[in-house]
Amino acid sequence: MQNKEGQRRLFLLLQLLLEQTDEVHSVSSGDVLQFWASNGIPANRKNVYSDIQLLMDFGLDVICVRSAQNRYCIGSRLLELPELKLLVDAVESSHLITEKKSAVLIEKLGHLTSRHNAALLNRPVYMDGTAKPDNEAV
Repeated sequence: MQNKEGQRRLFLLLQLLLEQTDEVHSVSSGDVLQFWASNGIPANRKNVYSDIQLLMDFGLDVICVRSAQNRYCIGSRLLELPELKLLVDAVESSHLITEKKSAVLIEKLGHLTSRHNAALLNRPVYMDGTAKPDNEAV
């Protein structure tokens, strides 16, 4: 039972870091403990430190700002925000991709960054003479 709880705790931490943090937005040890508690996982600060270290050992780029209450965030990702914006612009400006499919692709690209940065990806590109098709051809 303890092992499954530890695994769930680790995956919840990974989810929290990937979805909520970036270079500008971090979470504290207390935030992590509160997130775990809201998901029914009892834990302590030692669990935060050891689980962060496990993720770092696995190769995740977790930045730790040491202070009275350590703060954590994801450092680098497979695709950084400027690259995601470039891809979103390409999808938005393509007349070969329907408006509906563009929205789906952009939403998927948003899952590759924090929710804060994902909100920055919703920026329509307007180009004269290149209306998006309405059909579901692509």
